[in-house]
Order: sequence, then C-alpha cells, then structure tokens
Amino acid sequence: MTLRISVVKVTLLAAIMMAAMIPMLPSPSFLTTAVGVTAHPPIVADATASELWPDTNYGTSTNMWVRSSSDASWKDARIFIKADLSSIPPGAKIVSATLSLYVWSPPSDSRTHQIYLLDQTWIETTITWNNRPLWPAQPTAVPEATVGTSAGWVSWDVKNQIQIMLHRSSADVWQNRGWEIKDKTEGSAGTNQHQVQFRTREYADASFRPKLEVVYYAPSLVLTPSASSFAAGTWVQMTVQRVDDDDNPITNGLLVVDLSSTSTSPNKKFAYTAGGAPVTSVTIPSGSSTRTFYYYDTKVGTWTVGASTDDYTNYYSDSDTITVNPGAPAALDLTPPTATTGQGGQYSPFTVTLKDAFGQTTAATVATVVTLATDSDGQFRQVGTTTQIFNVAIAVGQTYARFDYHPISAGTHTITVSSGALTPDTAAVTVIPDSVAPTTDLTVGNPKYISDSTTYVGPNTQITLQGVDNPGGSGVKETKYRIDSGGWIVYTGPFNLATFAHGSHTIGYMSTDNALNSETEKTTTVFLDKNPPSVTLVSPSGTIWVTSLSVRFEARITDEGSGLASSSLILDGTDEGALTPGTTMSLTLTVTQGTHTWTVRASDNVGNIQQPAEITVVIGLDNTAPSITGVAINPTAPTHGDAVVVSANVQDTGSGVQTVVLKYSTDNVNWNTVTMTLSSGTLYQGTIPGQNVFTNVSYYVQATDRLDNAGQNSSASYSVGIPTLWLYAGGGFVLLLVALFLIRFVLSRPSSPPPSAPPPPPSY
Repeated sequence: MTLRISVVKVTLLAAIMMAAMIPMLPSPSFLTTAVGVTAHPPIVADATASELWPDTNYGTSTNMWVRSSSDASWKDARIFIKADLSSIPPGAKIVSATLSLYVWSPPSDSRTHQIYLLDQTWIETTITWNNRPLWPAQPTAVPEATVGTSAGWVSWDVKNQIQIMLHRSSADVWQNRGWEIKDKTEGSAGTNQHQVQFRTREYADASFRPKLEVVYYAPSLVLTPSASSFAAGTWVQMTVQRVDDDDNPITNGLLVVDLSSTSTSPNKKFAYTAGGAPVTSVTIPSGSSTRTFYYYDTKVGTWTVGASTDDYTNYYSDSDTITVNPGAPAALDLTPPTATTGQGGQYSPFTVTLKDAFGQTTAATVATVVTLATDSDGQFRQVGTTTQIFNVAIAVGQTYARFDYHPISAGTHTITVSSGALTPDTAAVTVIPDSVAPTTDLTVGNPKYISDSTTYVGPNTQITLQGVDNPGGSGVKETKYRIDSGGWIVYTGPFNLATFAHGSHTIGYMSTDNALNSETEKTTTVFLDKNPPSVTLVSPSGTIWVTSLSVRFEARITDEGSGLASSSLILDGTDEGALTPGTTMSLTLTVTQGTHTWTVRASDNVGNIQQPAEITVVIGLDNTAPSITGVAINPTAPTHGDAVVVSANVQDTGSGVQTVVLKYSTDNVNWNTVTMTLSSGTLYQGTIPGQNVFTNVSYYVQATDRLDNAGQNSSASYSVGIPTLWLYAGGGFVLLLVALFLIRFVLSRPSSPPPSAPPPPPSY
C-alpha cells in the first residue's frame, strides 16, 4: 500500500473524528508521494485538408502542411492529427503534455499556428477539405505555437487539452477525436510564403515523425472494508474506489479491478452479492467511482486483501489486513481418536475440543457442559486423580477440557462426548489384559569414565531412564528414581547429581505400567567426582639464573577421583602442551630472558579442571665466570717468616659470587688452597703463610659463581727476602752463605710446568 493511499485513509478518518475541533482540514494531496510517469502515446492518424483541392485526401503522404493564402492558386490548408491516449488511465493528473511536429520546409516569415480540439470523428484515409470535422467552442484555451523561418521542431503545450480528454468525470470528459492545426490568420495576402510543411507519421525516418510526450500522476485504488475482523463463514462488504492524485473520485471509463492475485488467504472468495457467484475481479462502470462487493473466508488467520488493475500499466493498488476469527462452536472433537491401554490401567488424558463449522478450533461463548459416555464398565476420572466424573465443562473463552478414562473390562470400547446441539464425537479404546511389569534401562551420558568396576561421573553428567512395557501391554504409566535410598522422584527427563556430595552414590529406579504392574527396583552405583585435580606449581619461580635458556618447568599433580586425564603448561598465556608424567611432572622449554608467567591446567576424566593462579619468574642467562681485578699482596716485599695477605676485587653481574680461593705454590707442582673471605664490598682476602728466606712463591686467585662458572687471574710470584736484622748481625759472612745457598738452590731445583687451569664448571 502506498503512503499516498494511507494518507487518504488516515485523512478521511481524521476528518470524521476531528470535525468538531477543526473547522476545515486541508487537502491531503500535499503529502502525495506519486512519481510522475512519462508516456509517449503513438500518433495514429495525420493528414492535410487543402482548400485548393477540397476533395483530395492526403492521408498517406509523407508530408503535411498548413497554409494561409488569399490567392486562388494556393488558398488555405489545415492539418488533422490524432494520438492514441488509451494507455493513460482516465483521471490521471497531467503534469505536462507537448505535441511536437518537425518543420522541414519553413515559411519565409514567422507564422502562428493554433491547435483546436475536435468533437467529430474523421478517418485518415478519407478526410478532405469538404468533409473535414468542424471544431466547436473550445473547452480550454487554444494553444498556439510560433513557426520560425528555420527548419526544426515546433511544439504546442496541450496539457489542458489532454487533461480534459482524460477528465476524471464521465460527464465532463472531452472525447479524444484529435486536433486540427491551422494558421491563426488564414486568407493572408500572398502565396507560398505563408506555407509550412511538416513530416508525417508515414515519413521514412522515424526520428522526424510527429510525437506526443505526456507526464502524469497515475490514479489510485482505495480499498475500504466494512470490518477488519470477522468470524469465519461471514460475508463482509467491501468497497473499492478510484481516485486521482488529488483524491478526487474518478467516474470516467470502465475499470476492471483484480481482487484475487494479491489476496493471500487460501480459502478466500469474492462475489458481487453476499452468497453470490464467486468472482476474481469486479468492474467499476463508467459513470461511477466505486464498486461494492463481498468477501468471504473460512480460514482462520490474518490475511491481506488486495485491489489492483491490469487495465493500465501505471495504477496504484491498495490492500488491507483482514483478521478471520473462528466461528461459533458447532461440533466436538475428541482426541486421540483411538487408544490402547491395559486392563485396570488408566489412559490419561483425553481432550475434547470445540470446533466451528469449518473444523477450526474455537472458544466457548457460553459455559459448555460436555457429557461423557461409554459402552463399557470403565470410569471417567479427573485428570491425574481417582475421582470419578460424568462430564467436563469448557469455560467461556476456553477451547477444550481434559479427562482420564479408567478401563475395567478387556475389549474395544467406545467413548462418546456430546453437548446440546453440537455435533458429538467418539473415540475407540482397546483394553488388553496386562500382568507383566515394564522394564527400565538406565544410561549414563558424558562425561563419564569407567575404571575397573567403577563408573565415574561429573556434576553435569546426564542420566537417562527409559521405561519399556512388554509388547501388547498397557504401556508405561510412570518411571521414577531415587538417590541413596531417598524419596522417589517421578522421572520427567534426564537428570544429574550436581546437588549431591563428592563420592559414591546409588541410583534406584523402576517403572509402572497403566495396568499398575510395577517393576522391582533396580540400582546402579556411580562415583560422583566433583573435585578437580590438585596442582602444585614447583619451579621455577622468582628470579633464576641459568647457563642455558632451556628451562625445566615442574609441577606436582594428583587426582583422588576419576584420575588425571590431561595436563598442559600455560606459558605467557599460550598452551605449550602436555607435561611429562612422573612424581613431579615437567616440561622443558626454550625461553627468552626476562619476565614470564606460567601455570598448569589439569583435567580429570570427567571434565573437572584445575588451573592455579599464574606465578611469575624472571629468567637470566649467566654463562660467564666472575671477574677478578686488583690482585695485590701485603707486604709487597715479604721476608723470612712474613705471612702474605693476598687481596682481590671479585664481582659477578649474573648469578653472583659463590666461592673465591687463593692458590699458591713454592715449587709450581704442589698447589695449596686458601679460602678467601669477603672483607668489604667486593674485596676478598686470603693469607699465604710465612716462608723461608729465598723461597719463590707463585699464586693466583680463582672465583666461581652460583652456576659454577669458574675463572682465575694470571698467576704471579714473589721471593722471600732476608730480614734487615740479619744483614746487620752477620755482615759479609752471612751474605756469602746466603749467596752460596741461593746458587745451590737454583741449580738443584727441577723445572716444572705452569699451573693447569681449573676444570670447567658443570653444565646446568
């Protein structure tokens, strides 16, 4: 439905409701959303009538002319032309209309040509000057066009003439019999200088033929139902009206309105009269703007009823939404129509429903008492109880009632429901003997894990029961279960043990059939595992120094329930894969220096997951030995018996200094070790015991960091001198002895290799 049509309806309704408040409502056409349609009606006839040859027909000529001359050798001539306007619907609002002719032979001076409406028919192949139609008083102003002295197109504004030929009112329409074009001043002095020649519709080049262009707003159909909601089986009056773009009624012309193609109900029916012969369209006759018809439907629902026309390409359609409600109660419907139950059992429930005359469910308009009857000794009972009843009531506004049938004797019995004038209904119930109890199967869903004879389940594991009666039995009436000898629960669907405690639980279950045969209780024991694995993150943590960036991550994982199913290391938010099993589970990864976070995710066999909070570790790479600088001795020139203090600055920027030792030797073969102690800051000191005079002492400092990276400085040596006191006391003799001793010592001392380097530190 177009917005324009909606506006029409809303405006009409508002005019009625607001008449007392608003003395005059403006026309709604200012809200029109119509889009202008451009048409080119074909020229179907054109001819010249010449006064010079008054009985000659020029209807098949490729040229036509208008002439004004008082000269007997020329005289006057006029053009007759007609367009087929049948493609434009009557009542269309003409926006513009232009008739154009091509001048191929212009006059020697400008002329004014007028175009008149005709009210008599004429024939292109027979029209002459002597039988030409006469034009009466014109209903509109006569259009004029100036014909210049150059070849080209000449156009007349025929908007008002087209509008009156397509007038919305059948009483005011001007029949389309074409136009006559004449010189405004006929009988002018002179000869051919006042003649204009035009191309006709027969001219070979179509681009120079006469043409008419019309731009218009199409009319609309307005569909108005007398009711938007009604009961099924009711004839409802509707009206379809045709209006122009300004919402004025159109009475001109016959219009066929299609009702079926855009109406959606499968059960729709249209007729000119209530109960009349079905039609798919109605005709609005000429002289009328409206047509009344009737709509009939038996299908409950909300449907679209539409009105459109194929008479014209451009014509706005309309539609309305119609709600078809159920009709009045006419019959009872009993379901199920057949049933099988066991002897002594109970079939629950039967349903009796109100239906209208078309078999559609409907509601009671008054309280309806339904009588229940059977040809057997069975009983009717209130649903789910043992209370015997003989009828049920359907309250106002309700559509059904329910009851149970309790069979007693075996056989096939008929149940009948009836109520007053409503059509009754029946159902057949077959009652069979039944003395065998049903059986129940229990299924444990996932997640579950079976180890040896134990079935482990999680809190969300679904447990399903399925009761099955013996073939030909009365059918399962009820299945129930209980947990750990608790109260019985009627089974309505899969359940879980989420509300129970972690540990072993026993499920009891059984079914009862409609003959009240009960199964002996069955039991199944499961272990409810609600606890996730225990995860302890072992190492690394804090700040660690390594000689290689291949780092071992360790955790302890245990599970006291269904057992560990999987574990994975999460490093910096990325799952790096499973840990290697063991008392302490581990995974070695190559990492980068710097800060990392890690944790372990562990899942047991029923889906319980544990993932401790991440811990942070700062990893530093250290494969460099400590630095040893500033090695010095005191005293710098030791003499016999002087203890020598060796000091050195030892630093390690990585894992830190672990041990510092002083190595010394008096023969470069046997090396003694002295532990150096930290004196202050980075200064370590160690003491070499006093030695005999002339002893040559070699020494060096060796340092190891906490990762066993070891290093040493280059060895140095000193010689033990003679104390000054000795020199004063012994004089030259002593010096001589010393010299002899020294020479002997040097000559007798074996050569020895330099000290070997310490062993490399162990790899981590």
